[in-house]
Amino acid sequence: MNMTAYEAGGTENEGHECGAVRPSVLAGTWYDADPQKLGATVDRYLAEAGEPLPGADVVGLVAPHAGYVYSGRCAAHAYRTVVGRSVRRVILLGPSHTTRFRGLALPESAFFETPLGRVEVDQAACRFLEGQTLFGRREGPHEQEHSLEIQLPFLQRTLEPGFTVLPLVVGELDRADYDRAADTLRQLCDDRTLVVVSTDFTHYGASFGYQPFTGEVQTRLAELDGGAVEEILQLDLDGFLGYHRKTGITVCGYRSLAIMISLFGRGWDRGEITVDNLHYTTSGEATGDWSHVVSYQAMAIRCDLPAKKEEIAPADEEVETAAVAADDGDNRPAAELSPAEQNLLLGLARETLRLHVIEGRRPPAERAAALPPIFSEPRGAFVTLHKRGRLRGCIGYIQARKPLWETVVENTVNAASSDPRFPPVGADELPQLHIEVSVLSPLAKLPGPEAVEVGRHGLYIVKGFYSGLLLPQVPVEQGWDRTAFLENLCLKAGLERDAYLRGAELYGFTAQVFGEPTEPGDHAGH
Repeated sequence: MNMTAYEAGGTENEGHECGAVRPSVLAGTWYDADPQKLGATVDRYLAEAGEPLPGADVVGLVAPHAGYVYSGRCAAHAYRTVVGRSVRRVILLGPSHTTRFRGLALPESAFFETPLGRVEVDQAACRFLEGQTLFGRREGPHEQEHSLEIQLPFLQRTLEPGFTVLPLVVGELDRADYDRAADTLRQLCDDRTLVVVSTDFTHYGASFGYQPFTGEVQTRLAELDGGAVEEILQLDLDGFLGYHRKTGITVCGYRSLAIMISLFGRGWDRGEITVDNLHYTTSGEATGDWSHVVSYQAMAIRCDLPAKKEEIAPADEEVETAAVAADDGDNRPAAELSPAEQNLLLGLARETLRLHVIEGRRPPAERAAALPPIFSEPRGAFVTLHKRGRLRGCIGYIQARKPLWETVVENTVNAASSDPRFPPVGADELPQLHIEVSVLSPLAKLPGPEAVEVGRHGLYIVKGFYSGLLLPQVPVEQGWDRTAFLENLCLKAGLERDAYLRGAELYGFTAQVFGEPTEPGDHAGH
């Protein structure tokens, strides 16, 4: 797999403004708005659920998300397993009840608020996920969504203070997407991470459009839900999805459950996984109405964890490969392109952009035979699109994995259609777009921050699973000095501002940067 700009931590310092507070939309309806009463209610439910379970550490929970009067007691059976736990990050997965979209939606807010206080969103993890396939910032799905917020008061009353949350609203996904999303999230899971899936189980009744039976509803509903639970207990993803297709069971968070099953079921190098079925109930038992029923399930995923460790290594082997190559002194200067070669490469990028957007194809591979020999050399490169002076897409490969011409063709397409910050480029935009190409030298490990030269070096930083990249033109455009360059690199990677002074690995590279004319309309005839 080739690393994109986002997989490397991004290229432009144009992230989201993440300072807003997402206010509670459930206080006073789904649970009490008074903090004392809400805290007392949650504590009472936890006490009624019993003592915390002994044994292996809990790494995941399944809990319902109805109003507390209906599902709070069931949820407490899950949360009693983590009372007093100290975790760094809670990954929250819940379905979208208000917005239809594809992928997983990250919030733009910096905090989620309940009557019990504010919970900080893990912005470092958000920045990491922004560059990954299927993940992107979308505030709309979060604005009125109840499935994630309903879990927060339980987290606030059970976990030690200081945890952050990574709230993910799960949209439409294909079968392969479950494994893809799980593999991405696995990179964020260490021994201080808790995964919480928020889902109700069967929604039965005419108002839900689901009545597979009409008699013995209570018994048959339990049997129907039990079949789904059995597949989850076995961590059998295809079995679970097959059961969903066969029965049409209306588990609203089945996609979130599928990600969880893939996450824990496809090998877990931190220990043996066990799934516990903790509690099952329905709204019918609270209301007596068996014509309109929702069922609720509490589960826990436990793991015998090895000795704790402070950081986890990056899962993308290409990051490690790049570091090794730089350490071995593979930092020979690359030959620069002549002005004629630059124009030829920009012409290839323009042709690629037009063919991709209008005809859905790329220039034929045979074109390479007529290109200068330097275009066949493996080179790292980024393609940046601007529209009226504003970023419209930027994707690239850090490493020299493919011939330069192929790298530029692929990343022109990627910048136009795969940058998760932007919608795909439309045909009407083509005359307004300016293409810029940055051809990179090999990475070279820097002895320290004092070796950074603003205007010459692009930077790549790695610490744990966090990583980030800024091209050499960025600090010049922003007017940064060396310290500001390094601090913004750290922030881009999701690290503390001064992480470059505290154990992070720093790599430098140079780039030959060239672009098309910038005046609007210059490309109308290309």
